[in-house]
Amino acid sequence: FGVFLGVQAVEWQAERQIEKDFSEIRSLFIEETHNNIEKIKALQIELAENLPLVSKGVEALLACDDSEGAESVINKALKTAVITRGLKIEREVLDSIVSSEAFLARADRLERQRLKDFAAFLKLMQTEIDFMELEPFSHLYWVAPSVTFTDLKNSQVNYAGMDMKLSMRNPILNVPVDQACQDNQLVKGLRVWEHLQLVLPTYSQMVHQAMINNLSALEVKSL
Repeated sequence: FGVFLGVQAVEWQAERQIEKDFSEIRSLFIEETHNNIEKIKALQIELAENLPLVSKGVEALLACDDSEGAESVINKALKTAVITRGLKIEREVLDSIVSSEAFLARADRLERQRLKDFAAFLKLMQTEIDFMELEPFSHLYWVAPSVTFTDLKNSQVNYAGMDMKLSMRNPILNVPVDQACQDNQLVKGLRVWEHLQLVLPTYSQMVHQAMINNLSALEVKSL
């Protein structure tokens, strides 16, 4: 009988440890989701500030408006588009959950499928967002013949929610606008940047909504 009680005590202790592990992983999952939501909010602020600047520059360039005001708008776009924006979605905890049979076994069939679908969706979104962030660098506008660079200047840039101070030479036009607008390399580079980065607000909002839905589901479900 004493042996039985000893075995039972070990089993109870193991079960308590499992419950503790499940509670910790759930807390980490919620924390990971909140971190992603904050990243998305920071990205959306940056996009709201920078996308209009580049779009106005593209419009002025396409209009071939050879005025001092148009040149200033275009140069501001050239400076802004040196940096692309993106989003690095945290998925470490989620991936550990969907790859663990022990954790998934605690969820019903619908919840297991929801978690797997959520993980697959975030993986797809990460692939798409990475492309939007990196592809513009395959179409560099600042090496176009109508672009040169300023002297070295200290610039403050907001990226991924962080304020960074950089020493850099900003790209500017070295020809009048009515000549620059004929530079296909410049026009294409800026338009590719705009085309890809303009999709980010929609995609980031889709990810944001998925995060909110996940938090709502976790309030009524337990792993």
